[in-house]
Amino acid sequence: MRVDLWLFHARLFKSRTQATEACKEGRVLRSDRKLDASDMVKENDLIELRDRGLYRSYRILVMPGKNVSKEVAKTTYREETANEIIQRYEEMRMAKKISVENKSKPTKKDRRDLDKFRGRR
Repeated sequence: MRVDLWLFHARLFKSRTQATEACKEGRVLRSDRKLDASDMVKENDLIELRDRGLYRSYRILVMPGKNVSKEVAKTTYREETANEIIQRYEEMRMAKKISVENKSKPTKKDRRDLDKFRGRR
């Protein structure tokens, strides 16, 4: 199975296009070698995926079929990333979530001021 297709079916990416882009950017590795989207993977391969500067490792257990559910997709691989890296990844994810939550929508007064600035009123 192609690596971009496996990444998509394993639900590590939301779309096959995103998986292909990750391969083109060199964020998908096997044995410290960058994989192209068309490279083939098989059961028991160890795939490393760089996300936010951290490398996460996934061991392929079973090749998923077409369009499997999220729960079934999680059983087709085993994450072998060190606990320290998973913890750092979760901390980074939570920090991003908090920063997004702190951004609020502009108030009505802010919109009026912005309209005045743009010359709409």
